[in-house]
Amino acid sequence: MKQSAEDYFREQERISRLVSKFECNVFDDGTAAVWFDSEDIEDICNFYLEAGKPDRAEKAVSLGERLHPTDELMPMLRAHVLIEKEEPKEALQLLDTLSYTSDYYWHYLRMGALADMQRWGEACQEADAALRFDRHDVKIALDIGRVFYDRGRSDLAIEYMLRADTGTDDTELLTALANCYEETGMAAEALVYTERMIDLDPYMTAAWQMKASLHAQMQEFDKAEDAYKYALAIDPCNESTVFAFARLLLYEGMEKEAFGVLDEFAERDPRWKGVCLMIRADAYFYKGEYRKAHSLYYKGFDKTLFLADSVMRYVECKSILKKWKGVVSVGNFLIKFIPDDVKLLEIVADAYACMKQYTMSAKTYRRCLRLQPDSAYLLLRYGSLMLDMQEQKKAYTAINRAYKLMPDVAQTNLMMAVVCYLRKEFKRMYHHYLKACRLDKSMKKLFFELCPDMKTYVTRLDSFAAKCRKAGIEDVEEFMFRKK
Repeated sequence: MKQSAEDYFREQERISRLVSKFECNVFDDGTAAVWFDSEDIEDICNFYLEAGKPDRAEKAVSLGERLHPTDELMPMLRAHVLIEKEEPKEALQLLDTLSYTSDYYWHYLRMGALADMQRWGEACQEADAALRFDRHDVKIALDIGRVFYDRGRSDLAIEYMLRADTGTDDTELLTALANCYEETGMAAEALVYTERMIDLDPYMTAAWQMKASLHAQMQEFDKAEDAYKYALAIDPCNESTVFAFARLLLYEGMEKEAFGVLDEFAERDPRWKGVCLMIRADAYFYKGEYRKAHSLYYKGFDKTLFLADSVMRYVECKSILKKWKGVVSVGNFLIKFIPDDVKLLEIVADAYACMKQYTMSAKTYRRCLRLQPDSAYLLLRYGSLMLDMQEQKKAYTAINRAYKLMPDVAQTNLMMAVVCYLRKEFKRMYHHYLKACRLDKSMKKLFFELCPDMKTYVTRLDSFAAKCRKAGIEDVEEFMFRKK
């Protein structure tokens, strides 16, 4: 039997009180002023794990182990905490000391640990064992599906969730299947499950939104528009539907209609006026009308209500217009919300460099490289910055690494030629210079711009090399730089 909304909120309230009791009565040494039974410990632990706080969950488990040393649930909770703390090997070792093979939770935890270790075959064996408890149990299928989905295996998530789909009316399972199919690029299959959700509840706004999005992905724009209109008829104040619909219209080139949707919504709910202005700005940004776009971004930008992708374009717009202080200000604000966006970090790093704040630029580029350590492009940018900062050793390290990643690219060879020149390694300098010029003739002019005092020397080398080749010498570079 499905849990009613009233029962659900009553249960959430009970757990909130229990967690509050735990936090008020557990001391730093791990002791407690009041008693907690094993079910209480389990609820508290699960609350913290769902909230993404494994350290606090571990504190609850430690108390449980002290209060209930012989309870078989405690080592399982300990294993669950280890998995959430990204210690799957330790979790697996602990689980393998237990003999709870008739327990669903034991198989579920082993599956998670094995999946984290990318031992997919063994993880599937544990999933099969878990499903044997009830192959049609939707909750079990969803639990298994989420484990695989969260680890990037939507294909396995679909496989196991389908086993519980026997004409189910469980919207949670249908939604999960639709999301997984969409994730794997199978929009038509996702649409099947979205239609089933709508059949069960024709007034489910989220289902109509997904239907519209899927039709748009399939280039069925008329059907997408109709779905968005239906969703707005159900809930005209749903901002995510409004913004998605407006952006679809802009994508179709229906600017007037899109602006009409945004204006009507802004009038209905003035809180979102700024976001509506920024989506308008996006339209001008995509058309290359950057000054007009910037004016609207400036008017619409609000630090309390915003869409991250529009703010990102605002940062890009400032960068294009060379408003470097604005790039740094708005960019650093956005970094708080998307700290691992390499493109954003790079734009901010470049702005710092243009403002000659080289230390901050270097710091930001290092953040980029921690996220993408094998990006030759970022290594070259960082290496060039190190040259500007007179940090030749660091510049060489970065540029040499970029060269090893991309040895047959003109830019990496050009920068290797520059750092070799600075290190007075003229044979290597000339080798990389020649290679850069062979790959891209424009590199010759650029090299002389970067190293102007080398122009006469290299020109003479070029002339001598031509004579050597004319004389039939095979390894010209070796001949030119041989020790006399």
